[in-house]
Amino acid sequence: PASVNFGIGQTSVPIPVTAVGTGNSQVTVSLNGGSASSTVQVTLAAPTITRLAPPTLTIAQGATSPLTVTISSAQLTDTVVSVSSSASSIASVPGTVTVLAGQTTAPIPVSANTPGQAQITTSLNGTSASSMVTVTPALPTVVSLLPLTNPVNLGGSVTLTVTLSAAQPA
Repeated sequence: PASVNFGIGQTSVPIPVTAVGTGNSQVTVSLNGGSASSTVQVTLAAPTITRLAPPTLTIAQGATSPLTVTISSAQLTDTVVSVSSSASSIASVPGTVTVLAGQTTAPIPVSANTPGQAQITTSLNGTSASSMVTVTPALPTVVSLLPLTNPVNLGGSVTLTVTLSAAQPA
């Protein structure tokens, strides 16, 4: 504030200072010819993890899908976030991702390796967030229909064989 009031009998009062930008600022107070100064050094707070989204993710085996990590505030330099999987044989992630300077989010690619569940955890400066990833069996695709050609007489019949990419549980 531009001024502060002293009550009767007071010899000191707090002066609230709000940081509005990074850097140094000199605060000076004066009264009846006397003055005192203090330098306020404003730095960015260390970023923390605020969220990993979505909280649950289902991916078909063999596919890749992203999670998004969010940090508390945009930084002046790139921020490296640690990433881990409780079961990398089920769902694997890179060991780190980088939140670019000026940004608050970064995508984390999750690779679905085998059916099951894995917890993906991000951590930074003593904070963390997790998401549960469920990997489902790969959906079948048609691999072949054989034979490619098969002569048949009018009124006759022929048997073709279709092959799928994976055996189905049901």
